[in-house]
This record gives sequence, structure tokens and C-alpha cells, in this order.
Amino acid sequence: MNIIEVNHVSMRFRMASDRIQSLKEFFVAGLTGRLAFKELCVFEDLNFSVEKGEVLGIIGRNGAGKSTLLKIISGVLEPTEGNVICYGNVVPMLELGSGFDFELSGRENIFLNGAILGYSEEFLKKKYQEIVDFAELENFIDEPIRNYSSGMLMRLAFSIAAMVQPEILIVDEVLAVGDEAFQKKSKKKMLELMGGGTTVLFVSHSVDQVLEICNKVLWIEHGEIKGYGNPKEVCSAYQKAMNSDMIAYDAERDKLRNTDSYKFVLDVLVVYHEDELSYYRALARKEQLLAGNICAHILCMTDMKEEVAAQNRLFLFLNCGIKEVDGYIGSIDRLHKAYVVECDDIRQAEEWRMVYPDMIIISTNHDNLRGSLRNIHYEPIAITERLMRVSEWLKDGRTADAEGNFRVAIIVSQALEEPDEDMISNLNVQRAYEIRTIVAGNPEGVLREIAQSECVFDMTHGSSVWGQYIPLLCGLVEVMYGGILISLNDLPEERDILIKKAVEEGNIQSTIRKCSTLELGLPFSHFIRKKFKPLTAFVTRQPDTIRRYPAVLNKIYESVLNGNDTIILSNVVRERFFEYRGLQVPVIDKAVKYILGSFDKVVVVDPDEFAFVVTYPNIRERIYFVSEWGPDQYDAGDFRRIQASQSYMPCVPVTFWTDSETSRAWLKNKYDKDAVLLDCDDI
Repeated sequence: MNIIEVNHVSMRFRMASDRIQSLKEFFVAGLTGRLAFKELCVFEDLNFSVEKGEVLGIIGRNGAGKSTLLKIISGVLEPTEGNVICYGNVVPMLELGSGFDFELSGRENIFLNGAILGYSEEFLKKKYQEIVDFAELENFIDEPIRNYSSGMLMRLAFSIAAMVQPEILIVDEVLAVGDEAFQKKSKKKMLELMGGGTTVLFVSHSVDQVLEICNKVLWIEHGEIKGYGNPKEVCSAYQKAMNSDMIAYDAERDKLRNTDSYKFVLDVLVVYHEDELSYYRALARKEQLLAGNICAHILCMTDMKEEVAAQNRLFLFLNCGIKEVDGYIGSIDRLHKAYVVECDDIRQAEEWRMVYPDMIIISTNHDNLRGSLRNIHYEPIAITERLMRVSEWLKDGRTADAEGNFRVAIIVSQALEEPDEDMISNLNVQRAYEIRTIVAGNPEGVLREIAQSECVFDMTHGSSVWGQYIPLLCGLVEVMYGGILISLNDLPEERDILIKKAVEEGNIQSTIRKCSTLELGLPFSHFIRKKFKPLTAFVTRQPDTIRRYPAVLNKIYESVLNGNDTIILSNVVRERFFEYRGLQVPVIDKAVKYILGSFDKVVVVDPDEFAFVVTYPNIRERIYFVSEWGPDQYDAGDFRRIQASQSYMPCVPVTFWTDSETSRAWLKNKYDKDAVLLDCDDI
């Protein structure tokens, strides 16, 4: 159900070419025909609609017309052409202080602004204390607002708009004003409004904020709509247009992409199949891992590159066929990384098990795979927090069919043709049903379609994943699930019996538990954490420096042979891999801002890198290697960092390694530090 409709809207402004400074000059110029204008076209023929409960982000360059569009939707401006229809009360937060009288007090402005928005005095009196408390202006509420700071003014404006429970809330960059604490509180309040069914139009230059809050994005550029729809796709295209160098590598396709994987040392990378359902499953897995304090990221399998294997501790292949990712498994094995596979199709699982017999398989399909394969870990399907919230909006906005028909939805696979229209027409006449088909695709889109029905049947022809999702989505919006429907063109008597039984008896699958990712997060992340291999990092300014020290090379070799994840963190990354005795050790940029993972052990090889081992928090065991190259140089200043760091942070234990008795004795005599003497001989 659309709540906002923008139909063929164009906006042009007339800008005077002459500098006219008085009314007299204006009239004279008009009468003599010398009044000249230039026409500025802000946008031309915009068409889009917003459904009830949606959160639409509007992005674009400065001057693209975002604020002008919001003013037209709010009714502040009339479009040059076209029209805007809003089916609900609109609360605009367009500019700081709009709708306020700066000579009146905060108390008086609450009633003035509320009256402008169309609310009665009685309603505003009930909401008054709630508005004041949220704005945190109790001590200043009777002061004229001309004395308010910009932050106080913004808090008052936001509080009035948020507390009156609008049907349509328009927000133009106001969340960027105010202190950090109020930004968090206002963001939380906005999420509550969204959960209550409020439709939000949100303009922001922060793409991260738009991706976090919005479920649809409109991109305006040069007076036209450049993108509208999926936030991830539209924001990615917008960022690429703003800065073509920011994409880490060239994506083969533009659908469902995430291109940030090269920047981070992550715990888990979820590699998903390119269909939309797998993307949503990957999002759910990511949320589960984050809930368990495991750093996770997602990547479409078509964007998978061999070098990505160097930068993640564990890989979760979700719905990926073995032929699609088999080439990367070899790279992962050579680097001694861990991986698990998630799939629900028994044939796909058997293919994986045939090639990798000891591999762990995760599945949500308990019935299909039970007893057929060993080492199966069963996980219930988790619904993302976003889907949970959308379902609440949809339940709020459900309406009956205008003609009183019983609405039946049949979900078909993307690979199938839609059912025969004549046959559906006959069914509609015979049973007084309104039967329509839904093509399985985006789970959020399917959920919205399901919410407009009284009963749903599954005809996805044995798709095990959708077979579990469909009753789950029905349960979210409390719609009857009629079960699996055989082909509409076969056995019409059995088909009609199924539909009639569901309609008359009101059958609904109520046994499906609607688990959110947060509920299931800790058990799943605990299971994944057990699959981690210990992560050891060797920190050096240049990877080739390590070749000077045979003892350190031996330790790297031992670490790899023991099956640990072993990497080299370096400021100078000329090559992605460090080769030693037939082994490949990945080399990763050491820049602290790019490191989000945790380390079991860190060995610092260069004196200049000592600060890393004592200041980076997520390290279990800290080791500093002191070589015979150093004692004289250390006294010149390098090694004083050891003393200073130990003085300022005595609680941080550091173990010292050395490759000579000279350095070992020097450490003990001068700094009273014991050191482990490493064996320099080859293994």
C-alpha cells in the first residue's frame, strides 16, 4: 500500500538576470520588457512511490535537489509540474528552527509547532512532559528560544516531531546536529518510530547511516533519478560515481556485492551464492557472529579472489557448489586456513563430502540430511533483525480485501512459469478466492506480498531452502500456511481439496519458531569459534627483514607446520605472500585502522614496531624479538621504548626472544628482562 506517490514532478526556479534593488525598478523593467530571467531546472519528471512503513534514504551531491524534493512532499513548495499525494499526516524536520517563533519560550513553541503540524491543544498537553524530558530542556523550557544553542534547538525540534507519532516523518540531515549522546538517543527513537509503522524519508550524506537505517534508497543526480531500490546496490553505485578509486577491485557483476574485504583482517568471511535468498542468509549469519563478538564480513562468491584467502581466519561457504569455489579451497588449504560449508540440498552436501570427507557441514534442513551424512551441524534458520522489524510494520498495516474475497497466494520458483491464468480464473469463480502468484526472490519482498494474503501455498518444487523460509515468513505476519501445493496443472481435484481444507479449517503452521539472529547468535558463534586455528602474526616494517634472522624463520615454519594461521604484518607490502621453504605466508598491511581481528600471538621483529605489541588491545601473547643487530642502536633511542612502554603499561606482559647470548645477557644486565634463546639451526 503506497503512502506517498510522486507523479511526474518537475521543479524549476526563475532567477533574475538583472540586479534589481527596488519595487520601482522591478515594475519599470516589467513594463518596458527588460525584465529577464534565467530558468534553473532542479529536477525533471520524477516518478516514484513509497509504501507504508518503508524507510527511504535520499542521497546525492550538494545541490542535487534532495531538500527541494522533501519540501515539495511536505507541501512547503508547489512543484512546477506534476503532483505529490500523501495518504497520512506529514511531520517535516527540514531546517533547524522551522516552525518556531524565536521570541517565544520553548514551552510556547511546543504548542505553536504542534498546532502547525495539526495537533490539538489537548493532545499536546498530554505529550508535553514527554517532549520536554526527551529534549532534556527542563531547566530552559521557559526561556526564549533565541537564547538556545543550535543543539538545544535541534533537540526541541526533534522531540516535538518524534513524540507526536507521525504517519510520515521527513528528516533532512538533522541527526548530524547535537552531541553524541543525543544522536544515539534520536537514532534509537527513529528506529522505534519505524517499528511502529511510521514511514520515514531520510536525507543524509552519511552512506553508512543510510545503509544502517533505510530499506530503500533514492539517488538523485543532475535532475533525474539515477538509482532507486536496494540500499546496498544504490549506495555502492553512488559511492563508485563519487570516487571511482574507492572500489578495491573490479566486480564482475553489480548485484549483491561487498568490496571491502581486502581492507580487514577478519575472523570469518561468509562467501554466499549470488541469489538473493543466500544473501539474506549471509546477513543473518553475520548478525549471529557479531552477536557473539566475532568479527564477520560477507562476500558474493563471484567476487572471491585468491588473495582474499590470506586475510580471513575462517571461511563459511553458504549455498556454494563445490565446482564454484573448488579453485579457492586449494589456496585456503595452502595457507592452513579453516573453512566450513553450509548447504541444505542433500545432493550438494554429498558432493562436498565426497571430495572433502572430514569437512564440517552446517545445515538448516534437519529432515532431509538426517542420518545421510556424518559431521552435520544443524542450525535453525535465523531471521534478520530487519525482517523481524518489517513484519511488525506489515502486521500493523494489514487490511481486508475490499470485495471480501479470501486471498490465496501461491509462491512459485523463479525457474518456473507462472500458473495458467484461465485455470486461476476458474478457481476464483468456483471458490470465491482471489488467487495470485508470488515469485520467490527477495525475502523482504516476499514477506510484503505474503502479508497481503489470508493463506499461502508453496509451489517452489522442492527447493529445500524456500520450503523452510515460506512457513517462517507466514508465521512472522501471522498468515495461514496451507502447505506444499503440487503443480496447478496436475490433479486439480487434490489441489482444490488442499485449498478448501486450508480455507475452511484455518490451518496455519504455528510450530515454526520465529528465531531472530540475536537469539541464536551466541550458540552459533560459539560453534564457529571452536573451528578457529590459533592466529600468529609476525610484525615487521619490511617482510624481507625477517630473512636476516634464521631463528625467526624457523619459528614461522614451525607455526605453519603446526596448522596455525600465520601472517606477516608489514608497513611495506610489495608481495602478498612471503615464500619460505615451499610454504606461503600471507603478508598484510599493518595499518592499525584496518585491523579488526584478534591475535593469539604477536611477534615483533623490528624495534620501531614495539609500540604495536603494547598498544594493540586484542593480543593474548606478546613477544618481542631482540637481535644481535641492536644493542648499540637501542641505547641511541630505539630500545628506550621498551623501558617507556613498560613504565606506562606495566600490566602488559611482554616475552622477549633473542637469537644470541650477547643480546640475552645485555637484556638481563641493563633492563632486568629475561629472554628465550632461540635455536638458529635449520629444522
